[in-house]
Amino acid sequence: MIKMIVIDIDGTVYQNNKINKEDAIALQKAKEQGFKVVIATGRSSTTIYNVAQQLGILDENIPFVAQNGGQVFTFQDNGEVKIHYSVNFDSNQTQTIFELVEQHNAEAFCFTINEEIAYVNSENNPFLKYNETENVYLYKDSQSLEAPISKFMLFGERDNMLQLKLKIKNHGFEIYSFSFSSDPKQNIEVNPSGINKAKGLEYVINKFDIKPEEVIYFGDSENDLEAIKWAGIGVAMGNAIPSVKEVANTITLDVEEAGVAHHLNKFILK
Repeated sequence: MIKMIVIDIDGTVYQNNKINKEDAIALQKAKEQGFKVVIATGRSSTTIYNVAQQLGILDENIPFVAQNGGQVFTFQDNGEVKIHYSVNFDSNQTQTIFELVEQHNAEAFCFTINEEIAYVNSENNPFLKYNETENVYLYKDSQSLEAPISKFMLFGERDNMLQLKLKIKNHGFEIYSFSFSSDPKQNIEVNPSGINKAKGLEYVINKFDIKPEEVIYFGDSENDLEAIKWAGIGVAMGNAIPSVKEVANTITLDVEEAGVAHHLNKFILK
């Protein structure tokens, strides 16, 4: 029996800078019927609030999973964030990754365990135009960090990034491709070893005494793989990458066709 509904954001309920109203209606109906509705995303908490608000699923008692499972938090009634746990890189790991980034001419935007603090490796960092973090500092290996880094977002020329990806992977860190721009650019996300959305969701289900087999998970991307396999029912979006579809229990419609609402209304909701 399903007790918890978990959704990824981008490519699952959010596309072209908007949510699908059908998904919002279905998720609100799920809450009314007693289901726990949880977000699990690669985003940081600062970029989740508006989406959760539009979906109508804000609840200070329901933790959300951010940074690919590296952080679990709740939004309080006043909009502030309460962190329940956060996993970060140590100082040696942080320095190693920044050195590799520099060697491969990549750009880095780094989230920390404090949602109000981030780091970049250059003043012209392309991520800055999308940034919603209040305090962004330029990383210098000679200075102590204001807060430990919990996730790297890296961007660069495809050939350089493929080499960088291999070297970072050799250090045992978790790597997720989060998007591709047109032509020769590639983006990747880097998390500490062992971090994935399923790990973050374990914290959430333990809070409610729910088992993995009582969870349905909707996702579309590489960072959804472990959670899709972990959940009792793993649902791949119609627009999901092939590797996600291969491990999913079932495939729903595309995000633009409100695939989450379609599946919930047909199989889960009363």
